[in-house]
Amino acid sequence: MRGMFIALLAVAVTGAAALVTIFWLRGRLFSPQRVRGMLAETLAAHGPARCVAAAKALNALTRAPQNEIERVWEQLELPLLQALPDCPPDYKIDLIAALDALARATRRVEVAKRIMTMRNSLIA
Repeated sequence: MRGMFIALLAVAVTGAAALVTIFWLRGRLFSPQRVRGMLAETLAAHGPARCVAAAKALNALTRAPQNEIERVWEQLELPLLQALPDCPPDYKIDLIAALDALARATRRVEVAKRIMTMRNSLIA
């Protein structure tokens, strides 16, 4: 009886650990649907809300494949540039950090330069 209880307990603990690992990885790994949803949310936002949404989308984009980074940046660059004057100072710090991380994750020098140009415009 005691042996069966220990075996069932071991199976339950292993299953719980597997579930926690799966949920943790789901949050950490790249999800194209999640990035597309964040992009749509960012483009739908106006004014200061766009800066907040863009920082979240850019942070999620750092784990994306290179072609996805370039595709999303092409769609996001001009709307974000238009929203920069409305960005609250508190959120500019988050946006600067997100742009910096995205530039480090980008392999194409041209795209990284454009990202860093936007980042540097927020610092000045």
